[in-house]
Amino acid sequence: MHNKRAFICHGGLGDVYIALLKIKNLELTSCDIYYRDVAATHLKDIQMLCESQPEIKKFDALRIEQTDKYLNNLKKELESKYDKVSILSSTLTNISNTKELQLPDWVNPYEAEYVTINTGAGDWTMPDDFVHNANRRWNYGELQSVVEGIATKTGLSVILIGRVMLLPPFNNKKIINESEKNIIEQLNIIKHAKLNIGFEGFNLVAAMSFNTKMVVKNNPPNHDFKEKKVRYLDDEAYANMIVLDNWAPREFLPIIVKLRNNQL
Repeated sequence: MHNKRAFICHGGLGDVYIALLKIKNLELTSCDIYYRDVAATHLKDIQMLCESQPEIKKFDALRIEQTDKYLNNLKKELESKYDKVSILSSTLTNISNTKELQLPDWVNPYEAEYVTINTGAGDWTMPDDFVHNANRRWNYGELQSVVEGIATKTGLSVILIGRVMLLPPFNNKKIINESEKNIIEQLNIIKHAKLNIGFEGFNLVAAMSFNTKMVVKNNPPNHDFKEKKVRYLDDEAYANMIVLDNWAPREFLPIIVKLRNNQL
């Protein structure tokens, strides 16, 4: 035996982030991750995220259908090489009090405090109206209106993060498109934001793990935040969230007023 642990993970970027939080809470000095997923849509980001953590010594990925039978067989196979092998789910009960992922030191490069706006979530290889992507996309006219409204009426910078987006240039120098930043850099941007605006997925999971306030679009039937039964949120996380059913710019007006008056 190698006196070492292995973890089997699957799912999207947010699911793996939750798995890493679980591993972080175990305070291990060394472990390996085996990532198995039929889609592996965010594989590059997932690999970078896992390999950024000092306790992760090996990251092994394979695009394959992650049936329960397959995962259990893989677990049995790996148990001959490790002291303990665990299949990690994306359920978490203490996201507001978990140990944080290790990130590089941060110095705010922007002129002021800032709000982040996530450009979208879900599986970008699928159409926007695919059930997995429901309520996880902007109408770009609405996005532009919200971005410009915050930047012009609050004095805060607005940082666009998420999937790389080729957007028309904004006239306000406080609006900055950072969607080309890598996943670790974007995590630091999320962590130090005054407010994050986005969708269910990695952006929400990260913000809640840092106890950073979040405006999130309600996502029934996949995730109805008003029912407060989402598998990875706790009571403190719900208290840090503003849930909107409608992403129309007028719905953001009370939030903009609170930002302007420093009430958020």
